[in-house]
Amino acid sequence: MYFYLFDAFLREKKYEIPLAKIEGRLFDLGLQGKSEKLTILKSMKELVENALKRGADTLVAVGNDETLSKVIRFLGDQEILLGFIPLGGKSIIADLLGIPYGAKACDVLSARLVERLDLGKANDAYFLSFLEVAAGKDLFIECDERYTIEPIGSHHVTVFNFGHQGRDPRDGILEAVIQPEAEERKRLLGRRHDLAATILPIRTMRIKSLGRSLVAYADGQTVVKTPMTVTVIPKKIRMIVGKHRAFA
Repeated sequence: MYFYLFDAFLREKKYEIPLAKIEGRLFDLGLQGKSEKLTILKSMKELVENALKRGADTLVAVGNDETLSKVIRFLGDQEILLGFIPLGGKSIIADLLGIPYGAKACDVLSARLVERLDLGKANDAYFLSFLEVAAGKDLFIECDERYTIEPIGSHHVTVFNFGHQGRDPRDGILEAVIQPEAEERKRLLGRRHDLAATILPIRTMRIKSLGRSLVAYADGQTVVKTPMTVTVIPKKIRMIVGKHRAFA
């Protein structure tokens, strides 16, 4: 059974026509199912749990990247197929997964091209695409319990599951990119340092900031703070993808 979870912002009047087109296309394709909408009285956690209790075998997030991130966060260890209908502005994840916007995404659901994808995890927060850590000084980074890095000056760290240089979200590896902050680059330029980013394939990374705690965003949405442990969970999620996805 298909179960559709609609984000609260889709209640705005400007989404009436796009939603009507989506519903019409789902009907044409025979993909009707149950649905619920996020409200101030119903959290995404409640919606996901209710869908699972009602026997959903395919859960479809309708909304933006934040919507999908919220659904992934509360899926836990459930073995369920996940779909995505992007609506409401630019979606980095939809582009990477090869899913078109609006009603055209229904055809991707119908084709049911399924991939089992890795997920990244930062403390208790999952991320499908990337984790971005705010720039900070005095970073202490431990990689795969084998070696440590202590960047000089202010750096920011981004950990990719996929989306960076064609990373494949099925290889059981994350990619950490450690790069000087813009002002630090200017200072280093005067000393002729190599400013290329440090790029590291990892499975586990521990990030500490010896000063204040730094904020990180999982898929640009969920907030995590240092100290944090970042790991990859291979083949964690089954997801419907498009044929024009950004990985082979």
